[in-house]
Amino acid sequence: MGEKRALLAEQDAQIRKLMCDGTPDELKLPFALWSRQAVRQLILDRFGIELRPQGEGKYMVRWGLTPQNT
Repeated sequence: MGEKRALLAEQDAQIRKLMCDGTPDELKLPFALWSRQAVRQLILDRFGIELRPQGEGKYMVRWGLTPQNT
C-alpha cells in the first residue's frame, strides 16, 4: 500500500523551490533556518494544509534536507 501524501506534486515542488531559493525570514516567517516548524508554517500559509510533525520530517528527508531542531 502506498503512502498517502498531504501535498500534491505541484505543491511539493513549489515548497521545495521556495525553500531552496530563500530563507524563512525572507518569506515573512518568524524563523531564521528551515526547521520543521518553519516548513509546517510555510505549508500552512501557502496551502492551508497542517502537517503533523512526522509528516514534516518525512517531507524534509524526501527533499534531502536535515531538519534543524528549534
